[in-house]
Amino acid sequence: MTTHPSLIIAYLLLIFAYSHTHGFFSLGSIFMVIFSFLILLFTDLAKRGDDKSLNIILKLTLVICVALSTLYYGGLYQEDENFVIVNYLIIATCMPVSLLFLSKTSKHFELFHRYKFFYLLFFAILLRIFMIISSPQPRIDVYNSLELGSKSLLELKNPYTLTFPKIYPNQIPTLYGYFPGSAVILMPFTLLLGDPRYAYVFADFGSAAILFLILKNLNKKDQQLAELMPLIFLYNPMSLYVIEQSYLEPLTTFFLFLFVYLYLRNKVSVWPFVAIAVSLTIKQSMILVLLPLLLKLRVTIKQLAVFTFMVALVIGPFFLWNPKEFIFDLTTGFNPIYNTAPTNVSLNVDSLIYKLTGQQVNNLIRFSVIIFFVVLIFKKSKNNALGFAYSFTLFTFTITLFYVQAFLNYFTFVSSLILITTAVSLLPDNNRPTTKT
Repeated sequence: MTTHPSLIIAYLLLIFAYSHTHGFFSLGSIFMVIFSFLILLFTDLAKRGDDKSLNIILKLTLVICVALSTLYYGGLYQEDENFVIVNYLIIATCMPVSLLFLSKTSKHFELFHRYKFFYLLFFAILLRIFMIISSPQPRIDVYNSLELGSKSLLELKNPYTLTFPKIYPNQIPTLYGYFPGSAVILMPFTLLLGDPRYAYVFADFGSAAILFLILKNLNKKDQQLAELMPLIFLYNPMSLYVIEQSYLEPLTTFFLFLFVYLYLRNKVSVWPFVAIAVSLTIKQSMILVLLPLLLKLRVTIKQLAVFTFMVALVIGPFFLWNPKEFIFDLTTGFNPIYNTAPTNVSLNVDSLIYKLTGQQVNNLIRFSVIIFFVVLIFKKSKNNALGFAYSFTLFTFTITLFYVQAFLNYFTFVSSLILITTAVSLLPDNNRPTTKT
């Protein structure tokens, strides 16, 4: 039942790299990212580790994640110092509790041992809520777009025709740069709770629950493996920062995890394809899922039809509402004239080449390298659920590493993909191929 431990090693290297710099470039961090990528690329998932080694690695990973969460805690726009102090105190108590996973049950700490999972789970959720409360108005265009975009639907206004507060000098304040599923999903949270980011709290909890459900039947006598993976996910050192900044990755992660879980339960059902369709309607980057979806899984005509219908159902009305504004908002971000994000500071190969040579990477070279790795990835991975998860992880990692810009939320998403790949690889029938017709 065990997986290759290199997946977890790659995960640790990656979170070390981007936590240290919050996703910005440093020489040490980029080499850790590249090393993490190469470990994943050359991991032979057919080779198995042993249960004891995996158990120890996962326990150490949790302790490291909690420690890094303590070290790198903090948002950029937290206003309420009381909640900041409370969060530090909570994380400080989580550290010794995480160490209980490494120790044997003692009569003196029997109660703590018994409830350590629930303690860490409860406070992981509470930390997210307190981050939102302590940073009620982050000064970032993502937050303004998602808050006002979701509010606009309540007023029957088109988010793609809104004018948003201008934060950056060269920002175009009329852009809603995401697919409309984001505004639709966030709308009830904005209406009922006053902040769209509460959706991310539910999404993170849902993703952790899915990891638990995937793994809970592997060893019914010892649930530690099923407990460790969700906690490692929740205590990603940058997860609170991602929530404060309002990045959409918690939502896309949840619906991707849901797709994997539902597909593992019933490969011929249409419901997994409803979930993955919803993820695609949230953010353009999820278009990448189409290639592994079609190449690595046996997709029926019915499943493909339901997937296409769901995407069209969400995106179609907004396109028809105002085609010109819809296309402009979703494509302008790719134009370097209008792109306000800083260049040559990303944690990627582009920035490395620029720092070493002072030159930008030629696009022909860039896309040639991407195509080379993509072909290698899809040729190597099998046609089954594990092959889907593994190829999508590496495909996304490749684009992140070699594209012009790469930011923290891209890397936290890749980290989550590594965890779902690890979870699927632990299942006893993960190497069984899917016959494609």
